[in-house]
Amino acid sequence: MTYQDNFQKWLDFADLPDYLRQDLNNMDEKTKEDAFYTNLEFGTAGMRGLIGAGTNRINIYVVRQATEGLARLIESKGGNEKNRKRKSPFSVETEYVKIKCSWQNHTAFRENYFDGKKVTMAFAHLHVHTEYSLLDGSNKITEYVSRIKELGMTAGAITDHGVMYGVIDFYRAAKKEGINPILGCEVYVAPGSRFDREQTKGEDRYYHLVLLAENNQGYSNLMKIVSKGFVDGYYYRPRVDMEVLEQYHEGIIALSACLAGEVQRYLTRGMYEEAKETALKYERCFGKGNFFLELQDHGIAEQAQVNQQLLRMHQELGIDLVATNDVHYTYEKDAEAHDVLLCLQTGKKLSDENRMRYEGGQYYVKSEEKMKALFPYALEAIENTQKIADRCHVEIEFGVTKLPKFDVPDGYTSWEYLNKLCYEGLDERYSPERVRELKPRLEYELSVIQKMGYVDYFLIVWDFIHFARENDIMVGPGRGSAAGSLVSYTLGITKLDPIRYSLLFERFLNPERVSMPDIDVDFCFE
Repeated sequence: MTYQDNFQKWLDFADLPDYLRQDLNNMDEKTKEDAFYTNLEFGTAGMRGLIGAGTNRINIYVVRQATEGLARLIESKGGNEKNRKRKSPFSVETEYVKIKCSWQNHTAFRENYFDGKKVTMAFAHLHVHTEYSLLDGSNKITEYVSRIKELGMTAGAITDHGVMYGVIDFYRAAKKEGINPILGCEVYVAPGSRFDREQTKGEDRYYHLVLLAENNQGYSNLMKIVSKGFVDGYYYRPRVDMEVLEQYHEGIIALSACLAGEVQRYLTRGMYEEAKETALKYERCFGKGNFFLELQDHGIAEQAQVNQQLLRMHQELGIDLVATNDVHYTYEKDAEAHDVLLCLQTGKKLSDENRMRYEGGQYYVKSEEKMKALFPYALEAIENTQKIADRCHVEIEFGVTKLPKFDVPDGYTSWEYLNKLCYEGLDERYSPERVRELKPRLEYELSVIQKMGYVDYFLIVWDFIHFARENDIMVGPGRGSAAGSLVSYTLGITKLDPIRYSLLFERFLNPERVSMPDIDVDFCFE
């Protein structure tokens, strides 16, 4: 059978509109032949792309992918021996559903063509696990950043499981290579309260949810969310709940995650209406335009089914789609090494049959072209990755001391309140004559503290030491260079009179010191 025969079979099978069928038939024979015999194993995704194109000036790349997909489809339909040996499942019926879905969505694809020229759409990876997803990700940050730069991408995300350990390393590496770092985390969401423990079992102990920091406020909130997961909700995993997400949602963009996401879990169980309600719940939490339905395709049959329902949900609810690859290693060739890592995590052997594994070897940093080939029926989901990336900008200052703000009583600034406490302490500890003598030194110390930005620092230290003394918690009198500070003494941070013992403030703090002041405090451990 020649390629012409196969090509005609596909035209009959695909049930294309007359104008598109005519465009295909009008392609020159050389183009058809070259396309048909190039990488026949590519898959049916390209065929769906051709149907989605719906343009009378068909891009050669799309044609090539389409004919490659056609070859595979016909091989499968005819029971070709080579196809039967393939590891990944393939169904003509499933592919036909995808074809129909592609045709229904062809209008959106056509908008990406202008005067016969395909508009370039960028892609950014938004669901990425690095080496900091311990024993689950083998994607080294330096290799990952180099790879996305090599692929021509301008941005990339980090979304490790439940943690943000790798954020700073990733931020530095990305900035160094001129890549926009998107800081995020794939958090675990408890089905009820984060404080619940034995309410649910198995896979329903938690759901996955991808959170991305849109700005510095979002980055701050994301750190709070992750911290809450460890402090309040740790049960097998650091879990958060809707209360936490609603409290700290500002500045955060959320994606519905993988098959372990709450929306996807309902869809895999045939509970479409519950999935819709869940999607709306997350949209209400994060705000319109800040929650996306996440499409993934790693060759898993469940993902194909879920994706079709997500497309339907997108049309019914108006919640935008985003396409991701669940990256766990950098290169396709790393799949075997990653499988060994999973065995280390789960205490299994490679030879064990029933063990955790990532089938198909598709969890690597894919190119924009490969991602488009996977989702030709929803290219807006590809385009949305770059739109999200363009929204995400977090600026982290290094080399700048960052201290929390102390909440002072109404009517005071931090500076005014520190002065008030110090002068009250000075009056309590010295006679009026000594107060007049020591005011210049106190003013000098306060001016140095203000100039170096440590006003709130002293108020915070004063606060917890004052609380300890008021609640009969034993506190040491102070030691180290902090005992040379009159401010420390008047605040009650130390109990040693620096004037009586001729102790020097400059040993503790001076304008030329580049490190933070060090106040050693001893508490009774009981």
